[in-house]
Amino acid sequence: YPQGYNVETFCLGHKRFVSPLHIPAFDHLLLVSSEGDPVLKAWDWMMGKEKYDISIQESVEPFIAMKGKKRQ
Repeated sequence: YPQGYNVETFCLGHKRFVSPLHIPAFDHLLLVSSEGDPVLKAWDWMMGKEKYDISIQESVEPFIAMKGKKRQ
């Protein structure tokens, strides 16, 4: 009260904090989210279902010219 919301579904799947959320102009039913780990997730946000995820590290690693030691 005075503004109430009826939450019908959640997009659950990230293991760490969620940073940016984006609904692209070309598809208003798609939600793209990112988290503390290098993963992008695409959702059917109206249904609360994950459509797919993209590992950013695996996608960009072939293009990295200089590689350092892995952090522990």
